[in-house]
Amino acid sequence: MKGILSGTLAAFAALAIAGSASAQSLPLSLEIRGGLPFPTGELNDVGNDIGDGLGPGYTLGGSVTLDVAPRVGVYAGYTFTRFDVEGFEEIGLRTDGFDAGLRLALPTTTGIGPWVKGGLVYHDAEVLFDEEVQSNPREIDVSERKLGFEVGGGVEIRLGQTLSFTPGVSYVRFNTDEGFSNRDVSYIKGDVGLRMRL
Repeated sequence: MKGILSGTLAAFAALAIAGSASAQSLPLSLEIRGGLPFPTGELNDVGNDIGDGLGPGYTLGGSVTLDVAPRVGVYAGYTFTRFDVEGFEEIGLRTDGFDAGLRLALPTTTGIGPWVKGGLVYHDAEVLFDEEVQSNPREIDVSERKLGFEVGGGVEIRLGQTLSFTPGVSYVRFNTDEGFSNRDVSYIKGDVGLRMRL
């Protein structure tokens, strides 16, 4: 987990330095996000199978957006999400994978502008056991990566010419394989982001 976070931050910093060193502005922006996910639908059934349901966890991610029109961008990124199983501190549920889609910045006359996004996710899910529990001969259910979708929206608050604060809410859903009895994984997440234009 620390490797994912440090790698995302290092890539963000490296690209930001490269962008500031370039004399020509690129139609690219980089964004890192973090927040709280809340399980919905059949995802709670997975938690009920191994505990007292799933509680909110945390989510981290990063993305790159290429502007293809004045207010339209194509984004691609990676998201890691973990939920805690209530009643079992040593057990959690992880989902992670790649995201891609369209981001639309709605017109505004102020420094605060609404945005919406929609696209595909390619995620998997896994039940995680802490080390002391892994010594038990119990199988860890793993789902292969599956296609799904995400939709979301929020506001972009300008902090300067290149930097923005981007709080938002998203809904994510994808199907799983037999490891989770073909249940849908779905959740709502509220998160905040820091976006830098190159």
